Amino acid sequence: AQFQPNFFYELTRDLVEKKVRSLSYHKSQGDKYYMKPDYIRNFHKRPYTQLHQMDFAEAYEVERIML
Repeated sequence: AQFQPNFFYELTRDLVEKKVRSLSYHKSQGDKYYMKPDYIRNFHKRPYTQLHQMDFAEAYEVERIML
């Protein structure tokens, strides 16, 4: 299954940097490509962020909304 986000939460640059710092504490995962600071920054700055006029965003794939 391919990730197809349909909900976006806007992030500030400061929040992205906080996430980079926080994830750096997971030393056992440090060799994973998706834990590298540049990958994390680029992941949150994909084409869909520009489509939604955001600099950075956390993307989610929502399958069901419970009210």
